[in-house]
Formats: sequence, structure tokens, C-alpha cells
Amino acid sequence: MFKGSRTEDIDISSFQSQESLQCNTHTSLVSRFEEYCRSTSHAIAQPQKDMGFRGGLYPGEVTIRSSISKGCAFWDLLLVKERMGTDDSAKGDIMNPDWVDLTKVKQWKTECLNSHGSECENPLKIWTTRPAWLVDVELEYLVPGPLEVEFVALSYTNGRHLGLNQDSDLNAELLEPYAFRKPAVTTRLPPILRHAMFLTKALGERYLWVDTLCITPGSSEETASQLIMMGSIYASAVVTIIAADRDAEEGILGYSSLAQGKKPYFSRAWTFQEHKMAKRKLFFLKKQAHWECQHQQFHEEFAAGAEVHASIESSLVESLAGFPVLSSVSNLICKYNLCELRYDEDALLGITGLLSVLSRSFDGGFLYGIPEMFFDRALAWGPYLANTELERRTQSSRPRPVQLQPSHLPSWSWVGWKGIVSLGDEASRANDRHHKIEETYPITKWYTAMSPTTDPSKRRRIHSKWYKDREEWKNMKMELPGWTRIELESDKGTVQGEPRMFPTGCGGSVYRHQNMPKAKDWGSTNDWYFPFPVPNISNTTMPSMPEQTPYLFSRVQQARVLGRRNNDRGITMTLYDKLKGHIIGTLRLHSMDQLQPFPSLQKPSGDNALEIEVVAISVSRIQSKTFNKEKSCYGEPFLSTEQYNVLWIEWKEGIAYRKAGGLVQKEQWEQLEREDIDLILG
Repeated sequence: MFKGSRTEDIDISSFQSQESLQCNTHTSLVSRFEEYCRSTSHAIAQPQKDMGFRGGLYPGEVTIRSSISKGCAFWDLLLVKERMGTDDSAKGDIMNPDWVDLTKVKQWKTECLNSHGSECENPLKIWTTRPAWLVDVELEYLVPGPLEVEFVALSYTNGRHLGLNQDSDLNAELLEPYAFRKPAVTTRLPPILRHAMFLTKALGERYLWVDTLCITPGSSEETASQLIMMGSIYASAVVTIIAADRDAEEGILGYSSLAQGKKPYFSRAWTFQEHKMAKRKLFFLKKQAHWECQHQQFHEEFAAGAEVHASIESSLVESLAGFPVLSSVSNLICKYNLCELRYDEDALLGITGLLSVLSRSFDGGFLYGIPEMFFDRALAWGPYLANTELERRTQSSRPRPVQLQPSHLPSWSWVGWKGIVSLGDEASRANDRHHKIEETYPITKWYTAMSPTTDPSKRRRIHSKWYKDREEWKNMKMELPGWTRIELESDKGTVQGEPRMFPTGCGGSVYRHQNMPKAKDWGSTNDWYFPFPVPNISNTTMPSMPEQTPYLFSRVQQARVLGRRNNDRGITMTLYDKLKGHIIGTLRLHSMDQLQPFPSLQKPSGDNALEIEVVAISVSRIQSKTFNKEKSCYGEPFLSTEQYNVLWIEWKEGIAYRKAGGLVQKEQWEQLEREDIDLILG
């Protein structure tokens, strides 16, 4: 039916009846697809009269669609070569529906190790980490981690299984050869660990790292220290086995014979950084094995040698190369903050390993997930969209001694809230597709400490170093290695001839750095408005993270303003000058519950708006292009506005807590009745 490079559609209705299809395989396939379509509740998925097949984007790929003329449900299919066939476009392979082909899996590993070289060996340039303990899968017991030995790591979700509850007796037994054959141990060992041991041996490796076994119980501080190392452990593993649709109790599909179930590996917070940092990943998903390294992807359903068209994730490439881009780390945090946690207070620890790696590019590291280098801007984080709802995280009822530390959930950090958030953007890399650029200007000094009563002399000063040196970088007063200045021949950009826009103090040229990786799917990305220091990161570059102290201190300006909800603009509240009555700005609230007490903007003006307290934390200068409706593009004139980033706060026992964030026009803020106050944020 689909041989060679045929791409035209095949309308199944062109046959007199389904039975007239002359191939039993196609008849069965169509029947199963129809059953699938009818099992869904969406009208768009129901089989239509023009249900049929469509050639894929690449030879050897086909889709079966509930309609070939409009939006529909579809299955992606692969062509399989006939026994004596010569069709080279066929790339599919016949699989065992229940069992993974471990011979293929081992071949993938061998090909990567032998052919891909340094590209896959340490792509994140992580310092080598040797775990304190490893499982010896040959002698089946726990051994101290040798200095020079390859090991496999396991990434999975616990599900109902909360660990082995190791006690001193069990710890002693685990250190004896063949401990995992003893009933006292096997009865407490979840299936997934036994399966991982088998797979490690099948891959030709002897040692396995599993958090449940290899992070030994002790004080919460010691355990937290080991958890912080988890990111570099996964980066150091020769392969990471990822059980993507099973949990600890149910094992690995394709190895176990248990019935299939849907488990949210990709929605769990603890597995987020494990997946990001593993250099070679062996996935087990829907009874199939899949391989992903930095160079290639392999899938069990593909025949050997078939070309796979897939892009390897490169979202971390800038930061790993030493370029501190606020929007990049913001995108990473946005994805993580949707993930599920068994205990809310683990929100910071679940991503600390990854943030530690990024701290090598972000000078000063991260304080409760906020990059200190951009602290004045990132502190003004908010919901990703106007209609995005956030949920306040709360401490679990677990006793404090058994909680992993740090476990605070400060209101001023995104760590304290669940949902998609944005830390904002800061003008650095030139991008002709953007019609708005933003720069932040500090207006106060920030300090942090472990307690709200810490003596001022013992509070640590937070340094937003990007803003401290930015103007000198623009003026080229510093000699910065690795940069080349490129004079621009035209003021027109690369998108529809739209004019280029530059931040204040820049223009006429861009800068390029020799260390910026060239990614084939990115296009031109190595253009920057001005040079800045780029650290030369290697596998000997260690992280630098500050002590995680949950209280902030500053001398800020406070004002009392009125608020009304705007029913036409999502979860936003319009702010008013309480004396003059005119609009001064907006708040982007975290939930509809916050918004409900406020009167509507659309109601008669006689309704009393509610008074709230806001504090100014920084100023943003925003430059934007004007949209030309006739030409459907952005251009001149360029507009420039300045706004105060503000926080809505409420006080409890002398400590202020963030309720939401927003913007007030600069000239409007400066006309308000304001008061300088000492702010303690908790």
C-alpha cells in the first residue's frame, strides 16, 4: 500500500467495504483504530467517511487518521519490510508485544560507547561523583563505591512504596554477599530494584546505584547532603535506566509480566532533574525500550540502521556553556514547578542538584530557586499567564526531625507555590523575533538570614552582580576575553525586515563569543547586545551555592492602594491611587480565591474598592516595537516605559508574606503617598 516514497492519501471509503481490503493485517488495524476512536468522548476523534492513511513526513512513516481532510485522531505507524522485500524506506521492526529485546538494548549501549566519543561522555561537564555505596549485582550485596568504577543508575517513582525502612539489622545484612537472596531482604525489596539489578547485568555492568539502597539513612542533614549530590551522580552514571510508566511496586514493563498501568514518571518532581542530567538514558515505556544519548535516539520498534528524525533536547546548552540567560533558567523552573511532590517541603531539594550545576554559570548561585545574579528581577516572578493559577505549598504533618532540609517554603520564592511561573527576562541575547526587551534597575539592597530575629550585622548581603557591572560591560570599560564585536550593515533584522531594537546604551553592533555552542536546530543565536564575563566551565568546575536562608530583609517604599478585579483580564487586579482614584497599575494574582473579595472593575464606581499594601522592589525599563496592522509586523516607532515591580504583602506577627506581584507605572508610583519601611519577608 505504501511502498517507496509514496505520500498521497489513501481514503478507506474508496473501498466498497472494510472486508474488501485484501490484507488481513490492514483489516485488523483499521478495526482496532475504529475501536480506539469510538472509545474517546471527543467528537473530533470519531471515525469519518474519509478515514484513511497518509504518508508521513519521512519515508517509511505512515499515519492512520479518522479523517484525511480535517482535524482528527491519528496513530503514527511504521512500515515493516516484507520477508523478501527490497523496500529500503521501510524502517519498522516486528516486536514481541510483551518482552523487551535486550540484545538490541545492549547494542545501543555498545554503539554509543564505541562511536560517539566525548560528545556523550560528559556533555554537561559535570565534576565526577562517586557514590558512597553501590549495589554489586554479581554478588548481590551493598559495597562501598570504589573511586574508579562505572555504574548504572536507576530513575523511577516510588508509588506506594516509601523505601525499605532500613534499620541497623537490615543495614548489616545488606553488606553481606548474596544479601538480596535472603528472605528477610527480598520481602522488603520492591520489584523494580530486582529488575534493575537484572538489567544492569544484562548491559554488561556490575554496579548499580539506587537512591533507596545507596543513600544510607542517618541524620536529616546527612541525607540532604547526599540528595544534593544526586544530580551529579546521574550525570556520572554510564547509563540511567528510566522506568517511565511503572513505580517501585510494579517493576519495569517488558521485564515484568504484570499488567500495564499508567504511572506519571514525567510528572514527578524528583525524577525531573534525574532525567535532565543523565547523559545516556534507557527508557522503558509501554513495554518498549528506547535509548537517548547526546548524539542519537534508538527505539525498539525501529529496524537496525533506520534513521530516526528526532531532536535531542538542548534547552540547557547556554547555561552549561557559561552563559547566564534568565529566560532559559525560567523555562526550566516553569516545567519543574508543575511536577508532583509527595511532600511539598521537598520542592527545593527536588531541583537542588540541577541548580547546583547551573550555579557555575549564574554567579552567586540560587537562593531558594532565585538566581542571585538577577535577584532584583527574579524576585518579581509571577504566574506564567494572566489566567494561570498557583497553589500555595504547605508543610506536611511529618515530624520536623524526619523532614529533609532545607524544608522552608518562603512566600517570596516560586518554591513556595505550585504552578507554571515566569522569572522574567533580561536583555542580553539579541533576538529579532522579540518585539519587546526589558532591563531591570535595583532600587534597594537585599539581605538574607535563617531567622527573622537575626542581628542585622549577621545578615548576608545578596549581590545582583548582573546589574552592578552591566553599564561597564556596555561601555567596554572591561577587557572581556572570548568576545568579538560585529558591526551591523543594516538596522533591519532577519524577521520580515523589522527594524532591530537595542537596550539603552547599545546599538549598531552585536557581540559573539567563541564558547557559545552551535546547535543545528537553533539558527543564529550567538548574537548578544553587549559582552559579559563567561566562565570557562570544565569537569573540574565546582558548584557554588549559598546557604539556603528563608528570610529576606530590605528597606523599601510602601504604599496603600485600592484594588478591583478585572473580569476581562484573567486573574488580574487593577490598582488605583486611593486619593486621586485613577488607575496606576495591575497585580497578577495567584488564584481566583484571592480575587473574589475585590469588587469588579465593571461595577458602578460607587462600590468601594478594597485597600491593600504594596512595596516596590525594583524598576523595569521596557522598550517595545509598534504593531503595524496593515503590514502585520512590528516596527517603529519604538516605545519606552518605566515601571516599578511591586509585591502585595500581608503582615503576620511582624513578618510580611507575599500575596502576589505586579507593576505600577513609574510616574504614578512616585505621586503616591509612600513610606519607607523595614521589610522582613518570610
